[in-house]
Amino acid sequence: MYAIAGQTVNLNPPWLTNVVSGSNLILSWASDHIGWKLQIQTNAPHLGITTSWHTINNSSATNRWTLPINQACGSVFCRLIYP
Repeated sequence: MYAIAGQTVNLNPPWLTNVVSGSNLILSWASDHIGWKLQIQTNAPHLGITTSWHTINNSSATNRWTLPINQACGSVFCRLIYP
């Protein structure tokens, strides 16, 4: 555990859960992992995971994020990192 601004942050790898609601993908993780950053990458279907991760702004301030589902994306990968 690590404290940021009086809040304890769990440093153990988190579980990232997902739910599809309508045309959105809802990602969530335990509240003791607020402070972790959500990263995403979208690639062509044949490409798979690369090293090109993009951090979602302000994702470290929450433990839930909603992303619109874009059928034009071949593949989408998400991960949480700390710090």
